[in-house]
Amino acid sequence: MMAERYTQKDLEEIADSVNRSLYGKYKVVPSYRYGYVALDLFDAETGSMKSTLRSGMTKGETAEYMYAMLKGIELEESAKKSKLNKVI
Repeated sequence: MMAERYTQKDLEEIADSVNRSLYGKYKVVPSYRYGYVALDLFDAETGSMKSTLRSGMTKGETAEYMYAMLKGIELEESAKKSKLNKVI
């Protein structure tokens, strides 16, 4: 079975989903360096780059990384809701 191929537009759409999940505090931006992709983290308010999360990835690896970020954010929110429900 062939792996799904991702375009630059696909990565930008996935990054938009991640950014919406970060509630405007941070912004994840895929950038292209030497034929590979890097994910940079920016402060959404100031626009300053905080760090490079990971570099040297293919587009497919970048998509998987961002999907994992989305899942991690989802799990964290779920855990917070679970703790809140126990308090109530």
